[in-house]
Amino acid sequence: IFTTGLSDDFDMIKTELYKLRKDFLSFFGDMINNGIDQSVIDVINPIIDIIHKNLRPKIALVGFSGVGKTTITKLFRAEEIPFEHIPTITGDVTTIKIGKLNFFLWDFAVQEQFSFLWNKFIKGSDAVLLITDSTIENVEKSRFFLELINEEAPHAYSAVIGNKQDMAGALPVTSIESILGIKTYSMIAIDPKNREKMIQIIADILDMSVEISPLLKPLFERDKLINKAQLTLERGDFKQTAIYFEKIADICIELGDDSLGKEFYEKSEKLNKILINSQNI
Repeated sequence: IFTTGLSDDFDMIKTELYKLRKDFLSFFGDMINNGIDQSVIDVINPIIDIIHKNLRPKIALVGFSGVGKTTITKLFRAEEIPFEHIPTITGDVTTIKIGKLNFFLWDFAVQEQFSFLWNKFIKGSDAVLLITDSTIENVEKSRFFLELINEEAPHAYSAVIGNKQDMAGALPVTSIESILGIKTYSMIAIDPKNREKMIQIIADILDMSVEISPLLKPLFERDKLINKAQLTLERGDFKQTAIYFEKIADICIELGDDSLGKEFYEKSEKLNKILINSQNI
């Protein structure tokens, strides 16, 4: 069963389905009449991964200038967070990874001279995030984008990110949600620590879970192990923490995050050296 959204490009889906059929028959053609061993099915999983990467669902970030769209994009990409607002001139399209899944993230210009492009940026989106700066003025005028989303991407998942929740007088997300009538998440995008939170928000909006998308499993396993490692480290159980760090490193490498994997390997080695030195003493 191959499931896609109504906003997906049919020609692209058709191309990928032909590829899938060809690869499937080349692997399992001789086995179809005789029955397929369940363990052999794992062979097709990398092919499915490639199909998802080729289709790359589109996530659009919309909102007026200065609300933090570009900062949120940089948060996804783990880049240096800008503390001075620099207006996006025409728009930016980048690829982000959530677990083993790949997405196109669109951050587009909101200056009036580019208003004729707004509907084109939103059209065909699988998900649309409306970003506000949590002020009553910005929230009220952001209703405009909800109308645009309904017109150009009626089948897309959508939600509001109430950014700048650390600012004085920021509206609580419950108030923003009440005004706009759509699910709202709180965010402080200038804090690099909120990258994982932003990824979790995307997974929640797209209704993704380990059960729905096994490709997310390594990401959730890594988060659980990080929490366990923190607890064992606080208890002074260096041996178990080192084991957790090594497992986390393996998952990071699997997810393609080599630099983070190397960091956790080094942490594991340091703890093991501490343990060896303490035993020698």
